[in-house]
Amino acid sequence: MPASDSPQLPSEPPLSLEVEGLPLEAFPLGSGESALKASEALYRELLERQGEGFAMVDAEERFVVANPVAEAIFGVAPGQLLGRTLLDFLPPDQQDLVRRETSLRAQGAHNTYELQIRRTDGALRTLLVTATPRPLGEGEPLHSIGVFRDITERKEFEERLLASEARLRRAEGVARFGNWELDLVQRRFRASEGAKAIYGLRGEHWSPAEVQGLVLPRDRARLDAAMNGLIEHNRPYDVEYCIQWPGDGQVRHIHSIAEFDRKRKVIFGVIKDITVRRQAEAALRSSKEQYDNLVASIPVGVYVIRSRPDESIAFDYVSPQMGALLGLDPERLKADIQLAFQSVHPDDSTAFVQLNLDGLRQRVPFDWIGRILVGGAVRWFHIESVPRTEAGGDVLWHGMVTDITERKQAEEALRASEAQLRIIFEATGAGIILVSPKGEIDYANRHMAHMFGLTNEALLGSEYVSHLHESERHLGDERMRQLVAGEISMVSVERR
Repeated sequence: MPASDSPQLPSEPPLSLEVEGLPLEAFPLGSGESALKASEALYRELLERQGEGFAMVDAEERFVVANPVAEAIFGVAPGQLLGRTLLDFLPPDQQDLVRRETSLRAQGAHNTYELQIRRTDGALRTLLVTATPRPLGEGEPLHSIGVFRDITERKEFEERLLASEARLRRAEGVARFGNWELDLVQRRFRASEGAKAIYGLRGEHWSPAEVQGLVLPRDRARLDAAMNGLIEHNRPYDVEYCIQWPGDGQVRHIHSIAEFDRKRKVIFGVIKDITVRRQAEAALRSSKEQYDNLVASIPVGVYVIRSRPDESIAFDYVSPQMGALLGLDPERLKADIQLAFQSVHPDDSTAFVQLNLDGLRQRVPFDWIGRILVGGAVRWFHIESVPRTEAGGDVLWHGMVTDITERKQAEEALRASEAQLRIIFEATGAGIILVSPKGEIDYANRHMAHMFGLTNEALLGSEYVSHLHESERHLGDERMRQLVAGEISMVSVERR
């Protein structure tokens, strides 16, 4: 990389710099001026290969050090971040936030916070910032070291997941149906708010016996047979039965359908109260997987592997964070690289080894996503590295290890949530549509399409009121506006 593209390191004091919390003295590369140059070269290499944005700012928030990832995050050309201030990239509402955080760092505080920036191309991005105060010397102005990750996609993902759950809760309330789960391992029954209202239940969890006790005696044998058929023979579970409320003794007629998740040993069901002929169906099970907040420290491990012409490999460097992520002592890991290979999940090991061999032989970047066993638990990781050939023929692989387990779980939760929403909406006997704040139809199940005499494709994207009778359109449009504004809770119109 040209010198102009490299991060500019402070000239004083050269030995006070740290890499991932490790002081420069920790790199025993020799003594004297040559050792110092080698140490600084290694530090610079590790800094440039960081997967996170890394920068140092002075007391006026002016960038004095920035790695290539930081430049990419802020959308500037190599070397163009230095000399500019952080405030140049901040919307007005974010500048006060930065000033407050800087004031706290002046008192010795370490900060982790979310910050929104505006890149040079005008795009708004959200960063997770971890900032540490670093005075350069006695009486000198405060400098701050910052490590930041672009979490814009993660924030958008979380908002989509929350919106999906909110739509389901709203659908349950409007259509007056409910969902339940029976965990066969824990012997625990869970009901949504709609199901609790239908069953007249209070609390959060109940045993299967408590719930089955609400079923009228005449229906229990038939209900038990249907449940056994589902579990043992994978037969469809679609039954009607009666329950008696535990409070006032009312008898309610219930229609229930269910499916069995054999992997999780969980039965998921949908009920609706057909006593009052509310034609709605099911609700999806609540999403249990949510994103955890990223840890306050740098959430990636850094390593350097040396490969030789005979294809032998060994660690030159292992960061403490890498050891923590893999649940291994970093010194033991550095001494025995096979510990890392042995941690790979057996189902992913062959592909992992082959990808390593291909990278060694072809000297191409290594990029792998797979499972690793950490303390007996399965975790998902993203491991990537890039090669740099030395004069003697050895190749140094500068790499990063990132735990992406939460992202994988969240993706699965969103897919399951949206899939269950579609199943529920398509299975119900009622027509259901989702209308955007602009009045356009975002979703319509097959029953609604049938009611309108159109295909689903013809309904999607069309204006809701355009499908109403001319005499009802003005009222329908006004009611939809009131619904979006929160002035009313539901809309009821007739289509002729």
